[in-house]
Amino acid sequence: INFDKQWYRPLEFYEPFPAYEYLYITRQNRIFASTISNGICEFELQNDCYSLVRRLGINLLLRNVYEENDSIFWLATTGGLFQYNTKTNNVLRHFTQKDGLPNDVVYALAPDNFGNLWMSTNKGIAKLNLLTKHIKLYTQYQNESSREYNRNSVCKAKDGSILFGSVDGITRVRPWLDNDSKSVPQLHFTTVKSLKEHSPFSHHHKDQTLMLEKGTSF
Repeated sequence: INFDKQWYRPLEFYEPFPAYEYLYITRQNRIFASTISNGICEFELQNDCYSLVRRLGINLLLRNVYEENDSIFWLATTGGLFQYNTKTNNVLRHFTQKDGLPNDVVYALAPDNFGNLWMSTNKGIAKLNLLTKHIKLYTQYQNESSREYNRNSVCKAKDGSILFGSVDGITRVRPWLDNDSKSVPQLHFTTVKSLKEHSPFSHHHKDQTLMLEKGTSF
């Protein structure tokens, strides 16, 4: 349903007693649906109606979705966190408590600005490094509103902080205070000094070029 443009498109029902617990519309205008009896399904728009494209083979309840890019999707479910490739239609990774999650029930997902994916669970908050796939837990903090959170209850603020809704309030995460990124800082030259001359080419002289002879010492 689009309330602004006053139109709606039906979602094809294929179960005897259809029940959709959660719907997520992707950037490609597809729908991931969490069904009671058929797990997670994908729908696409065909002839002005959303029709079933495939069942993902994940017979769990979907709680939240994060699109890393056009093909990699992260699915928060009642049985862990899934990394799913929509182009090859297969599960790349499945993270559970055995892989470091605080609990297998993952409620909500949100990326930070440092290459991490934060998630709320049934037993606290966790952070997944999207590059290394390392999981760090945040389950024993005094300022946490509750260790039990709610499905799809998340918001990323303009300042980059992440808000997770729990059964007893809201927990605010400030990722920059715990950034363990190993990225190498960029190197910027501001001045070059040789034994023959001193010629800065900083912000005030960026149009000047200093040519150094082969073998010049510094």
